[in-house]
Amino acid sequence: MNRPTLTAALTSIVGARHVRQAPAERATYAMDGLPTRRCLPDVVVLPGTREEVIAVIRLLATLGIPFVPRGAGTGLSGGALAQDGAVLIVLTRLNRILKLDPANRSAVVEPGVVNARLSAATRPHGLHYAPDPSSQSACTIGGNVAENAGGPHCLKYGVTANHILALEVVLATGETVVLGSPGGEPWGPDLVGLFVGSEGNFGVATRISVRLTPLPRAVRTLLADFMALRAAGEGVSAIIRPRDDGPVVCTGRRGFRLCGGLPSRRRGRLARRAGRAGRWRSGNRGRRRDGDSQGSGGPRSAQR
Repeated sequence: MNRPTLTAALTSIVGARHVRQAPAERATYAMDGLPTRRCLPDVVVLPGTREEVIAVIRLLATLGIPFVPRGAGTGLSGGALAQDGAVLIVLTRLNRILKLDPANRSAVVEPGVVNARLSAATRPHGLHYAPDPSSQSACTIGGNVAENAGGPHCLKYGVTANHILALEVVLATGETVVLGSPGGEPWGPDLVGLFVGSEGNFGVATRISVRLTPLPRAVRTLLADFMALRAAGEGVSAIIRPRDDGPVVCTGRRGFRLCGGLPSRRRGRLARRAGRAGRWRSGNRGRRRDGDSQGSGGPRSAQR
């Protein structure tokens, strides 16, 4: 089918304002966050409802035309690019938060909801959506699902796949299926885990049920200097390792040494040894000892 005929068919579904066919308009969608790759789509269509998404995909399936779904286009993998001959389906107009359920710590959203907006909406309930990509002020939940997005919080809370409960998906044929369960993991294969990160190869998500996480009771910022990369990695591992008595951070000429979780006698020996070369602070008692003058140039003590 030639482009004018295809454009007319898409226009009958979503309206003329939401179909892009001019070269300058299509060029806007030729790249995502990765500027080294450029693909100009044949046509760009922006459906505004679940029903319009289904109608568009059924039309393309009937005509045998490939398509690529796209969110805000902030990804770095090229997963939201459509080559010549393919239609780009942009989902940013589907931007409603359909349901908030603070009691069950969950929400149902459309794929065009911006990541940071969901956390802002749940903050009054003491909850947030944990995955936080660096582009969270612009990226969408649907795009996060397609790319299995991460972020700094994911070191503790896990990536997007760990926070998706269920998905309503429109397949390439225009059929709709539901994967997962809002109440928890269903029996059988983990189809949600298969879909998350697939970059739209299996279909288009039109409803996304997400898990919400309680906000932390307090936020503290810690700056620490390490003399070696290995020591820095061990420090991070020690900080996030579960323990009953809190961290103990010892400092001296060789840098930081985290002693939390060790037997008290061993912690005491390490602390005394560090005290002779620098300073130390206990995470659960808050005590501090100053060493001799030789330790004055060592790194400062720190506490989680």
